[in-house]
Amino acid sequence: MNKSTQRKFDDIFPACLRFIQEHINEVYPLSISEWRDVFSRDNDAVREMVGWTWSADVFSRLTADTSLTLERKIAYFDVILACSAGGRENFSVPDQTGLTAEEIASILATYFADDDAVSKRVWEILTEIFEEKSLGSIRGEDSSI
Repeated sequence: MNKSTQRKFDDIFPACLRFIQEHINEVYPLSISEWRDVFSRDNDAVREMVGWTWSADVFSRLTADTSLTLERKIAYFDVILACSAGGRENFSVPDQTGLTAEEIASILATYFADDDAVSKRVWEILTEIFEEKSLGSIRGEDSSI
């Protein structure tokens, strides 16, 4: 990562790291420093961060209003990871998820929403994150990680 990208990463991404961790920690437990390590080694940290932010948001929305067991939440997340790894064209259902065809279809429909909807939702998430970061700075709260 070049110095300019590293500076942006250090200034902007702590709140994104926190968002990702808060939304998927139950099924993908990494500490903030582990997440920082993951992204700092990536050639395109910004793109990777947006992808994980989208995956965390999809997971959160699909599992928020249900009484899913941890096992089922992990299965949902496995399908979301398969979506992010393979894309729409190369998606294949992970083995033995235990999910119904309807559940998998719902995950796919949410994850692979049309590009405008995805862009709009990611922009909303990032705006919320940055507003929280700015408000914390105005209040004198420590927003560093």
